[in-house]
Amino acid sequence: MQNEPLISVCIPVYNREKFIKAALKSVLNQTYQNFEIIVVDDGSSDNSVTIIKSIKDTRIKLFKNAVNKGVVFTRNVGLEKASGDFIAVLDSDDTWEANKLQKQIDFFKVNPDYGICGTWAKREYVDGNTDEWKYPISDSEIRARLVWGSAMIHSSVMFRKRVLEANNFSYDNTIKQAEDYDLIRQFVKNTKAHNIEETLVTYAVHENQFTSEAKDEQVTEAVKVAFRYLNDLGVKLSENEASAFENVFAYDFKMSIDELKYFEQVLDKIFSRIQKDVDSKEYFQYHLFNYWFLVCYSNSQKGFKVFSLYFKNKKLKLNPTLSLKHLKFFIKCLLRKK
Repeated sequence: MQNEPLISVCIPVYNREKFIKAALKSVLNQTYQNFEIIVVDDGSSDNSVTIIKSIKDTRIKLFKNAVNKGVVFTRNVGLEKASGDFIAVLDSDDTWEANKLQKQIDFFKVNPDYGICGTWAKREYVDGNTDEWKYPISDSEIRARLVWGSAMIHSSVMFRKRVLEANNFSYDNTIKQAEDYDLIRQFVKNTKAHNIEETLVTYAVHENQFTSEAKDEQVTEAVKVAFRYLNDLGVKLSENEASAFENVFAYDFKMSIDELKYFEQVLDKIFSRIQKDVDSKEYFQYHLFNYWFLVCYSNSQKGFKVFSLYFKNKKLKLNPTLSLKHLKFFIKCLLRKK
């Protein structure tokens, strides 16, 4: 074990007395054992700290903020305290499968040019139901997906500390609900990324995540990161184009004809920018084609103006021939159905 790289597991905690023990146990039960656990408590008022202290393992290192500073600040404290060759992130209400760290270390050993690695996850809802949460696997797929939202599950990611330090990466305190998406964006800009296609994380979904206010706030913050990523790609948007993109990012597909044209310009700009990216071009185009079709299809009640607009764009059509999807689109436009 002494010759194996050290992993720093960073866990921010705030009032998680119901979950923190299970999170810590899932780390302690890993088949890969050369790790330290950096727990940063953000001024919990419940029994979280007492529970953490009750688990006797010298690898658990507890740090406490003097006052509640928020999750972004707390995450950055964890990064600063980490001394490992790799840093793995775990939110205090999530858990890992026992072979999670070993799988990722094995990946990094044979892929020295990769700086960040995630996995798939299982979402566990308050009613006990679960579903699988799968994200793109390859670096090329992740880069293409990142335009439209995060492409890695935060509690699954592990990254090389030297990449973090060499580029001065950190969680951005101005991005309150999408700081994980932004950190992944920073890594993708400077290194290669991969998701292991195995479900190695259980992600807890809470009731307050379903409120319209919570969703609206998260989308508002996430779209800021999406604009940063477009800027990383060299895509510059006008005010009207940015507004159209933001609507689609929030899954608000209903648009006027003028707004549709602005969104078309956004897709055209991305399309033009990625033509030289041989590895990722196919995956970028897949998303561009599908978003253009979905947005136009969602506005079929506007009739043949929308159908004509869709087909006039030779670059963004799903395919050059009339498919079943196109036929359904044509009929909806003919009948002006929503």
